Amino acid sequence: MSDLTFANLVDTDQIRELLEAHYKITGVGAGILDTDENILVAVGYHDICTRFHLVHPQAKLNCRESDAFIKAHLSTCSKGYLDYRCKNGLVDVAVPIMIGGKHFATFFTGQFFYDDDMPDVGYFRKQAEKFGFDETEYLEALGRVPIFNRDHIHRIVEYYRHLVRIIVGMGLKNLELSNGASERNQAEEALLLSRFCIDKAGIGIFHTDENGTIFSVNDHACRSLGYTEDELLTLSVFDIDPVITGEKMSEISKILATTGSATHETIHRRRDGTTFPVEITLNHLEFHGRKFGISFVKDITERKQAEEELLLTQFCVDKASLALYQLTEEGGIWNVNECACQSLGYSMEELRSMTVFDIDPDSTREVFNDLASKMFACGSITFERMHRRKDGTTFPVEITANSLEFRGSRFAMCFAKDITERKQAEEELQRSRDELEISVRERTEQLTSLAAELSLAEERERRRIATELHDQVGQTLILSKIKLDSLSQSLPSEHFGEISAEIKKYLDQSIQDIRSLTFQLSPPLLYEVGFEAAVEWLGEEFEENCDFRVMFHDDGRQKPLDEEASVALYRMVRELLLNVAKHAKAKNVRISVDKVSDKINVIVADDGSGFDCSNSRRRKNKESGFGLFNIRHRIEYMGGEFKIKSRIGQGTSVTLMLPVKPIKKSSNRKKP
Repeated sequence: MSDLTFANLVDTDQIRELLEAHYKITGVGAGILDTDENILVAVGYHDICTRFHLVHPQAKLNCRESDAFIKAHLSTCSKGYLDYRCKNGLVDVAVPIMIGGKHFATFFTGQFFYDDDMPDVGYFRKQAEKFGFDETEYLEALGRVPIFNRDHIHRIVEYYRHLVRIIVGMGLKNLELSNGASERNQAEEALLLSRFCIDKAGIGIFHTDENGTIFSVNDHACRSLGYTEDELLTLSVFDIDPVITGEKMSEISKILATTGSATHETIHRRRDGTTFPVEITLNHLEFHGRKFGISFVKDITERKQAEEELLLTQFCVDKASLALYQLTEEGGIWNVNECACQSLGYSMEELRSMTVFDIDPDSTREVFNDLASKMFACGSITFERMHRRKDGTTFPVEITANSLEFRGSRFAMCFAKDITERKQAEEELQRSRDELEISVRERTEQLTSLAAELSLAEERERRRIATELHDQVGQTLILSKIKLDSLSQSLPSEHFGEISAEIKKYLDQSIQDIRSLTFQLSPPLLYEVGFEAAVEWLGEEFEENCDFRVMFHDDGRQKPLDEEASVALYRMVRELLLNVAKHAKAKNVRISVDKVSDKINVIVADDGSGFDCSNSRRRKNKESGFGLFNIRHRIEYMGGEFKIKSRIGQGTSVTLMLPVKPIKKSSNRKKP
């Protein structure tokens, strides 16, 4: 009924003919509007409306608003009709048309004036001016609007009310006919839809009698078995089910008699002889005294394959060599495999009632939440924990945890590997490394100590050789020079004088070389005056013999050094200056000797070519790199520090820092 309209229920052409005849008799116009204010029938409309009010947009809007007002107030009028002056100044009378309790349309009569309420011409003149009508024509149209006696109109309205009742009666009969036809159509549509749904259903549907004979099937049943519908209707369930028996049918019948429905799995055989698994839901029905069954048959081949795959997967999981734990988001254990049970000594039922906190003695809620957050953020993490067996013993495990989500719930799939042997191997390897490191350290200390002793022995030997050169060879050469001078004076031969002068020159050079060699081997200043003076002299020697300038700086503070430290530092400075002379291509070298706190700092800096410090440790095969390597190890053995700064093209600076120790004076020190 919601889709029916007034025009569907009533012959509007007949009503129009009736209203036109009535208009010719009374001169009273009339019309019918639907609930959306659409005009269905219009008779006797005057040209003040058709030529003016319904043409101008604003005036037409007034008509619309008047119709809406009438529609809104029809239900509240006590007389059964509504008498109303429209917004354009004309009288309208409206009667609602109700069919089956629903407002289908409104009957209108109007576009006139009452003789006891004559029109105000001034008002309509203002209307003409307001809407831009031609005043003369508009007022002429106003003059053609009929004027009726109020009682006369009320009698006519009563006539219209009776007419509306007749119209309503016609509408009700038509509505009943429409509803009946609609119900039949709906039933037929429902039946067709039901049959269509059955035929197009995604499962096979069979209707069988009490003996199992098939008397109705759907399209899916035909397709699944490879038969036509006519062929299937000649068969019974025994023809398509190779495993069904009479006993099985009786058993199913008993279940149906008790519950009205039964579900079981069986096998169906196609026309070509192949079989496939099915799940059948059978319902027992009775209609008009006839008992029959309706079966819904579902091909479960894919489900059976999935079940087989699931069983295979579960078998593989159970037989896996890694312990598997499926955990809830809160840490509860809801599934494990056989390896997990064996490794912990629990049964599967026991583990499923436990949490990770029961098998991990060191786990806390904070630790678990932190690991879970990382796992859900990254998808997978690997970490090490300790697991506790049922007997209380513990063992280390490596766990790989994977985050998964299934049906809106998050959980963790954890694989735990017993790493006891690996940990033992790691500990054994670490012990071996520690022992090797200790052995290397001890050996290094022994070698360093031996190198120090060799260096001291070398220094003593140098002093001995220097002393012998000074005291014996040097003195012998000096005496030879003196004797030669005496001889040259006693033999005044000119030729002998030249020879004597040349011999004296060689003797002077030999004496100078011996003195220089003596200072190089063991500078007397190092033992007589101290380290600073010896280094300053060393710088002067290199400046005299090399192509760079040496600047020496001493802060003037007392730097008490024992003989071993002085000799060692002196040799290190000499090695650094040799490196500068051989490799640096420097123009200037600065040597600084300062006391900082309880340490003596010696800095040798040059403005030469420099080098890459990051590669210095890999340059031990080169002469300069090996020298730096020896200096570093020698000073570190003595408890000092070695620092080097260098940049290619910007020179090199080496700092030697050695703790100051009290001077150990030697009672048998000799002057070289």
